[in-house]
Amino acid sequence: MVNNVQCPSGLFYLTEYRILLCLHCKAAVRPGKAIEAHWRNVHQWTGHHLQEVLAYAATLTLQDPHTIRMPAQCALIPQLPTFPGYSCSGCNYLTRSRKCRERHDREQSHPESEAGWIQVRLQTFSHGRFAKYWTIPDEDEDEQEEEDTDHVTSTGASLSGNEEWAQMVARQKQRDEERRQKHLTEVDNPEDLGKVSTWVQEMGWAAHFHGKNPLLIHDASVLPTVKRRRGGGSRRSHCADESPEWQEQLIAAVESVERVIVKCCGRLTRVPHETLRWLNGIDPIKAPLMPFKVKSSSKSMLDYRGHVKRYLVYCLRTGRLPCEEAQTTHGIEFTPEQRRLLDHVGIAAAEVVSAVRLARGEVERDEEEHQERCRVLDRAVFEFWIASWKQHVAFRVHVNPLLHFAAVLGIRELGGWVDASSFTSMLAGLLWCGRVAMLEHIFETLPDDPTELTTSHMEHFFDQYRRWLVDGTHTPFSTIVRWMAYGKGYREKTGGQAKVTWDQDGLGLRYLGQPIALKDFGQAIQAGLDEATRFLDQLLFEPWATAAKRIDIRRIQDSLVYQGPDHSFTMNRRNRWLRPGWEFLAERARATRGWWSPQTGWNRVKVQTYLRWVKGFQAIQPVNNHLWSGQPGRGPEVMEMLYCDVQQVSGNVKVVDGQVVFITDRDKSRAIRGLGRKVARWLPESESQKMIAYIAWVIPFEQHLSAEMGLAGVDDSLIPYLWKDARYGLHDTAVLSAGLARLFGTHTGVELGVSAYRHFAITLARKIKGIVVRQVEVEIGERGVDDSMAGDQVTGAPQKKAKLDYIWDLQATHGSELARLRYALDAQFPSHLQPEMMGQYREISGMWHQFLWGLVKAASDWGGSNKRLRASGDVVDGARPAKRLPGERSGSIASMQQGLRQLFGPMARWKSAEQGQAVERIMVMKAHERLIVVLPTGGGKSPLFMLPAILPEREGATTVVVVPFAALIRDVVRRARECQIDCIRWQSASTVGREGPERRARLVVVSADLVEVGEFVQYLDHLRRLDVLKEIFVDECHTVVLDVNYRDRLLKLTGLNRYDCAMIFLTATLPGFVERRLRQTMLIEEAAIIRASTVKGNIRYQVQETARWGDVGEAVEKVVRRLGARMVGDQKGVVYCRTHTEAERMAERLRCDFYHSGIAEAHRRQEILEGWMDGVGGIRWIVATTGLGTGIDIAGIVGVVHMGAPYGLVDFVQQTGRGGRREGEVVDSVIIKGPGRAAIRAQASDVEHWNHEAMVAFIEQSSCRRVMLGEMMDGRGQSCIALGVELCDRCRGPAGNMEQDGAEGEKNEETNTESPSHVVLGSQRLKEHVQYTHRALERLRGWLAEVRDCCPVCWVKWHRRGRPEQYRRLVEHGIRQCRVVGYSAFRTWRQGLRFGEYDCCWRCGLAGGWCDGAERGLECEHADTVLPVMMEVVESETGRAWIREGLEVEEEVLQESSRYLSWLGRRRQVHGRWMTNGMAVIVTIIAECDRQREED
Repeated sequence: MVNNVQCPSGLFYLTEYRILLCLHCKAAVRPGKAIEAHWRNVHQWTGHHLQEVLAYAATLTLQDPHTIRMPAQCALIPQLPTFPGYSCSGCNYLTRSRKCRERHDREQSHPESEAGWIQVRLQTFSHGRFAKYWTIPDEDEDEQEEEDTDHVTSTGASLSGNEEWAQMVARQKQRDEERRQKHLTEVDNPEDLGKVSTWVQEMGWAAHFHGKNPLLIHDASVLPTVKRRRGGGSRRSHCADESPEWQEQLIAAVESVERVIVKCCGRLTRVPHETLRWLNGIDPIKAPLMPFKVKSSSKSMLDYRGHVKRYLVYCLRTGRLPCEEAQTTHGIEFTPEQRRLLDHVGIAAAEVVSAVRLARGEVERDEEEHQERCRVLDRAVFEFWIASWKQHVAFRVHVNPLLHFAAVLGIRELGGWVDASSFTSMLAGLLWCGRVAMLEHIFETLPDDPTELTTSHMEHFFDQYRRWLVDGTHTPFSTIVRWMAYGKGYREKTGGQAKVTWDQDGLGLRYLGQPIALKDFGQAIQAGLDEATRFLDQLLFEPWATAAKRIDIRRIQDSLVYQGPDHSFTMNRRNRWLRPGWEFLAERARATRGWWSPQTGWNRVKVQTYLRWVKGFQAIQPVNNHLWSGQPGRGPEVMEMLYCDVQQVSGNVKVVDGQVVFITDRDKSRAIRGLGRKVARWLPESESQKMIAYIAWVIPFEQHLSAEMGLAGVDDSLIPYLWKDARYGLHDTAVLSAGLARLFGTHTGVELGVSAYRHFAITLARKIKGIVVRQVEVEIGERGVDDSMAGDQVTGAPQKKAKLDYIWDLQATHGSELARLRYALDAQFPSHLQPEMMGQYREISGMWHQFLWGLVKAASDWGGSNKRLRASGDVVDGARPAKRLPGERSGSIASMQQGLRQLFGPMARWKSAEQGQAVERIMVMKAHERLIVVLPTGGGKSPLFMLPAILPEREGATTVVVVPFAALIRDVVRRARECQIDCIRWQSASTVGREGPERRARLVVVSADLVEVGEFVQYLDHLRRLDVLKEIFVDECHTVVLDVNYRDRLLKLTGLNRYDCAMIFLTATLPGFVERRLRQTMLIEEAAIIRASTVKGNIRYQVQETARWGDVGEAVEKVVRRLGARMVGDQKGVVYCRTHTEAERMAERLRCDFYHSGIAEAHRRQEILEGWMDGVGGIRWIVATTGLGTGIDIAGIVGVVHMGAPYGLVDFVQQTGRGGRREGEVVDSVIIKGPGRAAIRAQASDVEHWNHEAMVAFIEQSSCRRVMLGEMMDGRGQSCIALGVELCDRCRGPAGNMEQDGAEGEKNEETNTESPSHVVLGSQRLKEHVQYTHRALERLRGWLAEVRDCCPVCWVKWHRRGRPEQYRRLVEHGIRQCRVVGYSAFRTWRQGLRFGEYDCCWRCGLAGGWCDGAERGLECEHADTVLPVMMEVVESETGRAWIREGLEVEEEVLQESSRYLSWLGRRRQVHGRWMTNGMAVIVTIIAECDRQREED
C-alpha cells in the first residue's frame, strides 16, 4: 500500500529501485503513458480494473527501467525470473546469447590471460533490445561474504587511511547534494529575519507550501499542450506523461471556461445600472460611481480568462489524486460538494472528448448531441466555479481551493516568488471573473427580460451581494481584496525600480547606467526642430522662415468649449485671414513648375513625393510635441488627439493667447473611471506655428490630393485625428516610441522610448527651479467630482482625500471644491480646467520651454568647445593612463604568485607563459582598456578572475564574471567557494525571494541572459558609483559570435561597455575570422590580445568513416569498448551526438546515462553529471550533446567519441578540450561518420558556414590533421612530428605523411599587449556605436525614399561615377525600363535567390521592421528596389571592391553567380539587427555612395 492506495493484483512496486513490475509478464513497465498502454493493449484491461492501475501508478515516483543504472551485482529480486548467463572475464560483459559471446570475442581483443567466460545467474527488468543485465550472487557466495564481513569486524581490520578518507568525502558529498536538492525542490519557511520577505510572509506562501516541491505545484497549473522553457532547455508542460485522451479532456474543459465567461458577460447588459455599480465595489453601504463592465483591453480580458483556465486545469489534475496525497504534495483541499462538482466536470469533459474521438473514426457526429454535451460540461464548470467562491474561511484561508490556487499563482516558473505588482494583477483577474460569474449565478433564476425585474429581485441580489461579495465577510472575495490592498500598499512602500541618476558634475544623467550628457540632449532637441523645419520647407513650397511670418498666432481666435462636429479654429470666421483649407497650398503648388498642368492635372509623381513628405513630418512632429509640451504624458494621450470637435467630445488642440495647447484626459484615469482628469500642455510659439500650418494647410491639401488622384485616403472616422495615414490608420504609441528612440539614439547614443523618456524628463523637472507650484492650489486643482465617490483603482474600495478650503469660501458657506466645480465657473473654459488651473499648467510649460531653450543654446556653445578639446588632444576625466613607477609591476607579480599558491597550493605555477602574462596585464589595466585572452582548454582561464578576488591589495573591489551557460555558472561558483573566495551568483530578487538589492562580494558571477535586466544594471551601476567595480570578465566569449544565432540576448553584452571599467574576454577557441567578428560586436577593435596556441599536444585525433549510415552506431560501440578496456582509476569518456534522440538511443546501446538540455529537471541533469563524474556503478561513459561541450572542468576524461561529424570546428575543439585536464593524460578523439558530408542550412550565417566548412576540411584532410587544426584556430599549423606530440591517424599512416612538417597559413594577430594611444572610455564607445547605427539606418531610410521615383540601379551607378549633373536625367525612370540590368534578366536571377524564413520580406528583400507592408499583410512598398542593386553591384570592379573590403567576402564568391546568390541569402547581423548578407550589401553601397558625396 502506497499513500493509502491499495496495490491492485498483478502489480508490484520495488521501493528500493522505484520500479513498477507487471507480475503477469515478470518484467518492469516504463512510467507515463506506457502504463496504460501495457495493461490496455497487452492484458486487455479496461474500465474499473484499468482505472485502479492508473490511480495506483499516479501515487508512485517511478524510474525508467530502460535507463536506470544498476550495480554490476545485486541481491535477488524474487518477483523477476533468473537466467543462466555468461560474464566476460576481461570486461565483465554480460549476455545470455551464445551468438553475442562469439561476436564479443571477435570485436574485443582481450589478452589471453583475461580471456574466457564465467557462468553466472542474471536478472533484468526488460527483455529484448532493452535488456540490461546484472548478476545475482549464489547462496555459497552470500555466505562467504557474510563470513568475510564478520572477520573484518571482529579483527578490527579497517580500511586504509586513504580509503576511509575517500568514504568520508563521498558521504559529505551525498549530504551536500541532498541539502541542495531539498533547497531546490522544497519551500523554505525561515524564521530568521535576515531571510524573511515581508511580502512572502504576509501572503502566507512559505508557510503554506513549506516542505513541498514548488516546481511540481506550479507545473500542475500549466495549461495543456503548452511549451515551456526552464534552465535553457525546452520541455513540455507538467502533462508530459499524461495520456492523449486526458490531455484532450483538459483542453475541452479549458474551452468550456471560455464559453462560460462569454455567457456570463451577456448578463451585464440585462441588469440595472445600479446593480452593476454595486457589483463594482466592496462596500456594503455605498456603491461606487463607475459600474462593473468588460475591460477595454482585449489583452487584459485574455489574461483574466487564462487565470480561470489554469485554476480549472490545476483542480482537475490534483482532483485525480487521493485526498491525503493531494493535501500532502500540493496542500489543496476540497469540500465534499466541491469534489463532487469537480468529478462532474471530469465526467462531462470525458463525454465531450469521446464524442469527438468517435467522429474522428469516420462516424458522423450528431451535432445536436455534441452541443448538448458541451452545455452539460459548461454547466458543470460554472457550478464548480461558483462553489469555489461560496465558501466561508476563517484563519486557514488556504483550505479554499481558489485561495490555494491564488498562492500557486505566486510561484514563479523558474523558482522563487512573484512580485507584488504582477500578483495583484492576477488577483484582479480572478476577482473580475468571480464577480461576473456570481452575477449570472444570482440572476439565473430570475426573469431573463430586464423589464420584468422587480425590487424584490433586487433585494435578492443585495442579500447575496452582502453575503459573498463585500469586504469583511470571511469569503474568498474578502480575502483576495485584503491581499490586493496589501499588495498595492507594498508596491507603494517599496516604490519603483530606480533607473535614473545624476552624474556628480551635474552635466548629465545615466539611464540604466547609460550616460546622457545634457549637451547631447540639447542637440537632439535641436535636431528634431530642424528636421520638422526641413519637411515644412517642402510641404509649404517656401522656406519655413518665410511661411512662419504669415502666421500671426496671437490673432487666431479659438474656443475652449465644445462647439459642434468638425469645429476647430479653422472654422472660425475671424480667422479667415489665415486662409485655412486646401486652396492656399494648391495655388502655391500650381505656381511651382511641374506640379500641375491643365491637360493632366496634378503630377502623380510629385503628389506621391508630397505625401511622403507629409509622412515624414508626421513621424517627427509628434516627437517634438512630446518633448516641448511639458512633462510627458502617456502614449495614447499624445497620439490619439483630435484637432477638431466630433459629435460627442471636444477636440484636444486649442489656440489660446498665441500658443497651441493640448487638452487631454489622463489616459490611466480615463481607463479606470471612464472620465479622465483634464491636463493642459502648452507648446512654445515656434512649435505652435508649425502645428497651425499643419492643421490649417497641410492636412486639407493632403486630403485634396488623395481624393483628386484617386489614391486611398484615410477612413472617414480617422479624419479628425492629428496623426494618421491611409496605409496604417491611426498612429499609436509604438510609432512615437520609435521616433523618440531614433532621435535620441542618433544624438545621445541612448535609445529612449516613451516609457524611458518619462523617467528621464521627470528627473530633469526636479532640477527646474520653481517647477513645483503651491501644493494647496495643486491639490484643489487635481480633485474632481469623480474623485469624491471614486474607489480604489483595483479593488473598488472607497477612499477619502484631505479636504483643503480657502477662508473666503468658508465665509460664503461652501467649500473651495464646491466653489470651483459649481459657482466660480468661467464659461470660456472647460469645467475641469478653469483659469487658475490653465494658468498653472501654462506656467509649468513655460518653465519647461525656458529650460529646453537653455539646453539648445548651451549645446551649440558646448559643441564648439568640444571641437577645440578634440583638436588639442586633451583627455577628459583623467582617462589618460598614468605613468607607473618602475617597482610597481614587480610588487604586483610577487603578490600574484602568492595568490596563486594560496588558491592552488604551494607548488602551483603558471601553466603557460601566456597565462602569467595575462594575469600580470589584468592587474594593471585601466578603466578604458580591453583585453582578449586565448588559452587552450584546461589552460587556466579561471585563475585570471579568481586571483583579483583574493589579493589583499584588492580588498573591497568587485570582479564580475559573465558566463553564458548555467552548468558553467554552477561550476565557477563551486570552484571559487572551494578556494575560499567571497563569491555570489547574482539572481533577481523575485527569483530567490530577496528583498532589496544583492550584497556586494569580491567575485560576482552572472548569467549572460541577465546582463541587461534592469535590476542587474542598477546593481552594477551602483558598484560603479562606489568606484569598486574594477573589471568585468566575459567567459567563453566566442559564444557572442557563434551562439548568437539562437541566443539573441548575447548581443546585449555590448551594453557592458557603459560601466567604464576594464573588460577581459576569455576563450579557448577564437579563430581569426571569429576574432574579427568579436571585436566588431563588442566594440573592442583596439583591444590587446594575448594568444597561446590552442592546439593541445596530448590528443590523438582519428576519423573513421563507415560504408553505411546504419553502421555508425555499431562502430561507436566498438570504439567505446576498446577505449574503455584501457581505462584505469577514475578515467572516463564522452560520446557526443548531434541530437537528443541519437543520444538516448546510443546510451541504451552503451548501457550508460545520457545528458542533454531536453532533460526537464535541472537537478536530474546535475545528478546524472555528478554520478558519471564520480563513477557511480562503475559506469565510465556518458552520451551527451553540445550542452556538455563548453567550459566545464572535469578530470579524468581520456576518451572523446563523436557519433557523426560535429557541427563545427570550434564545437569540436571545445568538446575534445574536456579531456586531458590532468598532467600526463592522453586523450583519444575519434570521429565516426557515415558516408558523405553533414548538411548545413543554406541561410545560416557566414560564421556558421565557416565553422562547418572548417570541420569538413579537418575531416577530409589528407595530411596531418593537427596542421589543419592549427591553421584554422591559430593561423599557423605544424604537424604532430614537428611538434613532437601525440600522432594523429594521418601521421601514424604511410611514411609520406610522416614527413609532413606542416604549413604556415596566414598567422593570426601576434600577442599584443600595448594600449591604444587614443583613450576612449567604454561608455563613449557605446554611445558612438549607437549613434553610428542610427545614422546608418537613417541613410537607408533616406535612400529608400530617394529612389522611390527613379531607378535604384542607375542611382548607384550614377553615384559611382561621381554624380555628374548632366547625367541626372538618366536616373529618372523605373526599374522595368532600366537598360542596365534588364528586367527579364533580373526576374530570372531573382528566382535563384532564397532567403530564410522570417529573415526578411521575400518580395523586396528588406529586413523585418523595414517592410511594414509585408508584416501587416499589405502590398509591399519597396518591391524591386534593393534586389536589383544586389544583382548589378557585382558587375563592376568598384562595386565588388566595396563589398569585398566592407563585408570580408572572397572575390570568387562575388564572381560566381550561384555562390553569390547563396551568400546573399545568409543571415547576418547588421547594426545590431538580424538581416541578411543582401541587406549588408545595400547598407555598404549606400555608405560608400554617401562617403563619395561628402568627398565631392
